[in-house]
Amino acid sequence: LVGDRPVAISSMRVKVLTPVSPPLLTKERSVEIHRQQMREDIMSDQNKALAARIPLEAFNQGKLEVIDEVIADNSVDHGQLPPGMPPGKEGLKLLIKALRSAFPDFKIAIDLQVAEGDLVVARATTTGTMKGEFAGMPPSGKTATWEAIHITRIKDGKIVEHWQVQDQLGMLQQLGFIPTPEAAAAR
Repeated sequence: LVGDRPVAISSMRVKVLTPVSPPLLTKERSVEIHRQQMREDIMSDQNKALAARIPLEAFNQGKLEVIDEVIADNSVDHGQLPPGMPPGKEGLKLLIKALRSAFPDFKIAIDLQVAEGDLVVARATTTGTMKGEFAGMPPSGKTATWEAIHITRIKDGKIVEHWQVQDQLGMLQQLGFIPTPEAAAAR
C-alpha cells in the first residue's frame, strides 16, 4: 500500500493503482431499471397464471379446451405419457380423461411457483383415490398423494415446452402395486 491505495509490483517497478469509480446511477436510469423490473414482474405473473391453467382447469375441472388455448401446436413435452397414448395435445387430453375416470377425486394443488424469463417452475401435490382402471392397473380403492415438479417454457402466450419429474414410485407404493421398503424387508 502507498498511503491508503493498493499498489502493483511488476518487474521491479511500483505502480500506484487508482480506484475506478462505478458510473453514477442517474435518476433517469433508476426509473428505467424500475420500469423494466415492473414489466418483468407482470410478465412473470402472467406466465405463472398461464402455466397454472393446465393443472387447475384441465386436470382438476376437466376443461379440456384449455389444452388448445394454452399449449402451442408445436409444443415439445419431455415427459412420457402412458403406453398407448398418442403424443402431443391429444395424448394429454386422453391422459386427463383417463386420470379423472380412474381417480374421481383427482386433485392437483400448486404448492409453489417461481418464474424467471420465459420459464415457470411449479411444485405440485396430487391426491386421488383409485376407483377405476388406469394404465393397465386394476382399481385399488386406495388413496395416494404424490409430488411433482413441472417446468414450462412460454413464448407468445403459449406453452412451447414442458418437463416434469414426479414421484411415480411413491404413488404406486401407496396404491399397493409396488411394495414399500418396509414390506419388502418383512418378506
